[in-house]
Amino acid sequence: MSMKPKFSFLSLVTIVGLLAVGAQPVEAAAPKAGSACTTLGKSATQGAFRLKCTKVGKKLVWVAVSANESSSGNGTTSNSPAPTSTPSPSATETLAAPASNVGEAWTNSKFVKPSSSSAVSAAASAAFEDYVTTNRWPDDKVVVWAETGSDPIVVTWVSAGASLVATTFEKPKSIGAFNDVISVTREYLVSTFTKLYSADMANSQAGAWDAGSPAWGGRTSNGWSMPSIIKNKSLTNDRAGIAQTAGHEYFHAIQENFANARGTNCGACGTPQWFWEGPAMFVGLETSSHLKFVSYQDGRQTMVNRVSGSPTAKLLLSQVKDNTPPSVDPYGIGEIATEFLVANVGMKKFVDIYRKVGTGLPFDLAFQIATGVPLNDFYLMFEDSRAALGIPQAK
Repeated sequence: MSMKPKFSFLSLVTIVGLLAVGAQPVEAAAPKAGSACTTLGKSATQGAFRLKCTKVGKKLVWVAVSANESSSGNGTTSNSPAPTSTPSPSATETLAAPASNVGEAWTNSKFVKPSSSSAVSAAASAAFEDYVTTNRWPDDKVVVWAETGSDPIVVTWVSAGASLVATTFEKPKSIGAFNDVISVTREYLVSTFTKLYSADMANSQAGAWDAGSPAWGGRTSNGWSMPSIIKNKSLTNDRAGIAQTAGHEYFHAIQENFANARGTNCGACGTPQWFWEGPAMFVGLETSSHLKFVSYQDGRQTMVNRVSGSPTAKLLLSQVKDNTPPSVDPYGIGEIATEFLVANVGMKKFVDIYRKVGTGLPFDLAFQIATGVPLNDFYLMFEDSRAALGIPQAK
């Protein structure tokens, strides 16, 4: 009598299951912004963000297109102002591939090639002035703790400069009360930071004081040393530098809040230092000019002087990735590059780059999605404009 093989139902289910597992596409792995995907237009989620499979050049990658709706801990929707951003690509839209040459970059981007720096500065300043007319965070306050004997000019600059950036700039969430501590003595600095935060925080601040810094910043506070400012005659020798510092340091807090929106303390999140320190300089100088403390052009000239004759003048902008003065100094070249960018894309797209970085995208992709221009094209156009902008590359 012949025997027929017998298979249990469980065995068949197991075999079918194994086949199904083996047939899964690459996309079945947990999607991540910037990583490869296989199906154009497909949606997925990564934590608090919604992703879409988008064609970038010749590749398909996951791109963060929006934040998922979230609620506060008590089940009610947050009443914080909704962040605004540059529209992301549609499911069938392809992000432009980098240009093959600088001429093609100018044509594709529709940037205006400068013949002198004055038109670029004027366009960037106009964009900044228009941007700060909107009071986006009226409840975000700056509290200035000034020890008796602090220079009243410094107190005014700190209060007004930080407050302008605090109330008008987009943020992923409220920073709340931001403390600026202006100290005449080390004891006041330590006691005030201990009262506001902790002894550990105070010790950290004392370290900056001991190093001789005139000012330094953080995500929730800034410290100021009147003895250092007086010793260096900064109100005379570096008037624009001191005037811009309050807006500069508060903008760093905004950058960090955007970058850390992904839930990790990632600092600049791979952002090159020219786009970390340079934008803070631009915002600080424009803020102090808006408030009529110093002229933007005076501050800009200090940035030109900072680049001219320095080792950084020999570098391409794309090489200014770190901050190791004097060999690599991102402040001056970064400020001029930010001015050039804002003059052509405006303030909202400029700020949106940080929002995109916060979704986990690599900097080059965040830059392109926010501005519509491949990062390499921007580099090509900036290098082609350096002489007109006042900082030709040194040989």
